[in-house]
Amino acid sequence: MTWEPRYPQETEGALFRTSSSTIETYARCGLRHEMDQAIKHRRTNVAMAIGTAAHEGARKDNQHKKDHGRGLAAPDIVDAAVAEYEIETAEAEVLQSRLEIATGKDDTADAAYAYARQISPHVEQVLFAEFPVIARLGDVELAGTPDYILRDLGVGDLKTGQPWTQDRTDRSRSLSAYGLLHHAQTGLYPRRVWIDSLYRSRRGWAWTRLWSYRTEAHYSDFWFVLNAARRGIEAGVFMAAPEGAWWCSAKWCPHWLACPAVAGRRTT
Repeated sequence: MTWEPRYPQETEGALFRTSSSTIETYARCGLRHEMDQAIKHRRTNVAMAIGTAAHEGARKDNQHKKDHGRGLAAPDIVDAAVAEYEIETAEAEVLQSRLEIATGKDDTADAAYAYARQISPHVEQVLFAEFPVIARLGDVELAGTPDYILRDLGVGDLKTGQPWTQDRTDRSRSLSAYGLLHHAQTGLYPRRVWIDSLYRSRRGWAWTRLWSYRTEAHYSDFWFVLNAARRGIEAGVFMAAPEGAWWCSAKWCPHWLACPAVAGRRTT
């Protein structure tokens, strides 16, 4: 895997570097992980591009809070998100039609506006906003960019798409990874973790904040999954997602049209 220049070089003695998103992708679908690494250009779809764009609007808003003590105005957040959507859909291979891509641009603006009005006011005292962090765990380096680390020892994650539940939040491996990254960056484990779930409802984009916490058992479970993923990746074992999984669909997988494991299930 090629890491962005903003991440430091691997430290001496580190044999494996990964991220929580890589682990999650592999755990859900080894084939998607393999195709992510094998394809030399990026693939995306409208739903994923909207998520990327919403995160960029949030990143700029929270960076402004960190630097200036206040967030951006809602129109500026929307502009940042829409600009990122246009870049993402221009630079990556998008599997949907031009009409769907154009409609996605409007959805991006709506999602960013919902973030500005509903979520941004509840993200205060920002210490770090998507700052690249490396946590050394034995001979493994865990890399990541927590969406926001706050001064009151809290770390949060913005998610778009399928609405999250409390049970899913409590089991989230990404929040466990964020706890480890929080410790690597501040020397302390977070007192609280949460998911800001931004999703589209019948009435438009809606938001739910789901609080959770992490204990030593959560971190041990994450370490177990990390090592299992490492062994599988190094051994070249890439299993397909279980049939019926919501992420194994045209909407949520950028490789749906090319994946050999779902040839009989494709309808488009």
